[in-house]
Amino acid sequence: MHGHPHLSRRGAAYQWRRRIRVFSTKFVDLKLSLGTTDRRVATILARKNSAESGTFMDGIIRTEISPQEARVWLADVIKRERAKIEKLQLLRRFDSLDPLDDVRHDEAARDAWAHLARSGVNADAPEGASELLSSTIDLYRRDLASESRRRIIATASIGAR
Repeated sequence: MHGHPHLSRRGAAYQWRRRIRVFSTKFVDLKLSLGTTDRRVATILARKNSAESGTFMDGIIRTEISPQEARVWLADVIKRERAKIEKLQLLRRFDSLDPLDDVRHDEAARDAWAHLARSGVNADAPEGASELLSSTIDLYRRDLASESRRRIIATASIGAR
């Protein structure tokens, strides 16, 4: 689809697909349903899957990881991202035309970063925090502690040398 090379639609549902050449005559075709009919959600999921799949595509080529293992791992990525979207109610925020809603989310982001800067990445949300602030802190904590974030930091520190 326009601007999303691994996103396609089959019937009403969206799917993510990536093909790689393993040998000169053999292709590995990874195809997964994104489990949604909403283009915005599908775009988020496809981008995340595309980014995450880059990590192990070389492993498939070098036969260090099987296509089935890759498929299972990517299905888990989709599951986790869908849970994040539902938990943070991103869909409702995208549909909101109320500027006050944007202000609430901006304030929650500011407060979450301030809390994590003061208390550290492993700190829980403060007592009496709103659900929006608690979920934003939780999202940032999981992102900062994720394997993909550690790889980004490691790559950046290697490049800085």
